Amino acid sequence: MRKLVVVGIVLGLLMCLTGCSNKELESKLQSYKDKLETKEVELEKEIIKTKRLEGEVNNLKNEVDKLKTQVQEFDKLKKENTESKTENDNLKRQVSQLEDDKRQLESQLQKTKPANPDEAETEIQKHHAHALELLRDAKYQEAIQEYKKILDVTPDDETALYNTACAYSLLGDKKNAVEFLIRAVKAGFTDFEHIQNDKDLDNIRDEEEYKALIRDKEKHSQAPVEGRIKKLKERLGEEYLIETMEDYKLVVVSNVSKASLESLKRSLTAFANAHWKDLFKHKPSYYITILIPKSMDDYVKKFGGQSGAAGFYNPNTRTLTVNLSTGTGTMIHEFTHALHYADMVALKQTHPQWIVEGFGSLYEQCSIKDGSGYGLLNWRLPGLQSALNTAKYIKWRDLMEKSSAMFRQNAALSYAEARYIFYYLQEKNLLRKFYQEYTQNYKDDPTGIKVIESLLGKPLEEIEKEWIPWVEKLQQGGGKPQGPVLGISTSSEESDKGVIVETVAPDSGADKAGIKKGDIITELDGKKISTFEDLRKVLSDRKAGDTIKIKILRGSEEQILDVTLGKR
Repeated sequence: MRKLVVVGIVLGLLMCLTGCSNKELESKLQSYKDKLETKEVELEKEIIKTKRLEGEVNNLKNEVDKLKTQVQEFDKLKKENTESKTENDNLKRQVSQLEDDKRQLESQLQKTKPANPDEAETEIQKHHAHALELLRDAKYQEAIQEYKKILDVTPDDETALYNTACAYSLLGDKKNAVEFLIRAVKAGFTDFEHIQNDKDLDNIRDEEEYKALIRDKEKHSQAPVEGRIKKLKERLGEEYLIETMEDYKLVVVSNVSKASLESLKRSLTAFANAHWKDLFKHKPSYYITILIPKSMDDYVKKFGGQSGAAGFYNPNTRTLTVNLSTGTGTMIHEFTHALHYADMVALKQTHPQWIVEGFGSLYEQCSIKDGSGYGLLNWRLPGLQSALNTAKYIKWRDLMEKSSAMFRQNAALSYAEARYIFYYLQEKNLLRKFYQEYTQNYKDDPTGIKVIESLLGKPLEEIEKEWIPWVEKLQQGGGKPQGPVLGISTSSEESDKGVIVETVAPDSGADKAGIKKGDIITELDGKKISTFEDLRKVLSDRKAGDTIKIKILRGSEEQILDVTLGKR
């Protein structure tokens, strides 16, 4: 561009030189110079403007490229979203179908499942009872099918596994017999003395896997309980103490104080020894886990208890759970169940509910006398007496022959009647003999009716008629006294020093002696008191009208008071 301008100017100058004077030429030359400078300035401006425009164009190109990239990404996302929407619609249809299937299954299940966990437990026990009958009748294949129903619900039911092994052995199916025996041991059936002496397993004694199982019996005996303790520690953390009582096959789990735990353990061992001496000749071949949370909150949230319920024993998991806030009576009630079930397992018997609950409820309020458990009168008595007075009680034959149905229809009355039938046998010194003869004649007398008639020498209906006024008389002071009254209630709050008084009944022996709310009872008649159970044990050996010395701690001051015990 600049070259063309210069050439034009030169040509113009040559044209002027041919017909112009020097002065004119100079003037014209200057004019052309000025124009040239102006053009150069304008040209520079154009160049600058052009460069600026080129920069803007480049910027625009970059923006366009960015927009193109964004458009491509948007198109990609749009495509993916379309695919995702399609997939999401498919998933929604699948979920809807699954929900329909679930509703149908729940509807079918609702028709067959029991109404609550207790009924589910009863159903399993029914299968056990039926399977045992089949085994006794040598219907081994049918027994295996019945045990399969149990194992479909509770795959680690060691009793079902063990008895299935026995059935296969009796059929001559050694492979399945050994397999189920190994499964039973892994699940916790570790009574190797019983295994080695059970004639039902004679067909597999020469099997190498059986021999290996017996060689390693010490290791197998510990494995189930070690695994259980590990899981409990992982779930409960350091708050809970876990103690193994090897001699008693117990794993005790609790977050009460050390002193309270020791007291609870003493109660458990005392009743275990008493029951084994008098009633249940077969000790557990497996470990029983006893869960004792100190709060209702833990009982419900951590251990699956129902709010307000006192406790429960699950014979399939060998677990006893206690709601300590309702007192220690339930612990002994359920612990009696645990020992009774162990005896039934060894005997290969399933006793009716009236006998199971008769034992359990008898010992929910009791004492130890001369090394034997002794049931006391308790809170179930008034309700039973009311039913007897209005002739609305359950006939003995119905309770004994239709036990499960009666407990479902009227649990409170069934428990009370079973308890006071057992109390009646206890007071006639026949309870131990009744259970002995019942277990010996179980096959011919699964209800227990024949044994009772034999022991008392009368038909059942006549025994029942004699029992009714006897029970009614207990209300008027008949029977053994339930124990004296101190006149206080104790706090659930724990103290390392003793038992804290929560309330004092007006005009009671405690009130007259000057005991006040907040006092800590540390001794009764010179015996150290750490827990309510310690207090109860001392009072169980006293009678109304006795005067006892109570050492209390009030603030930092110790006092010894004389308290006269009252009647209930």
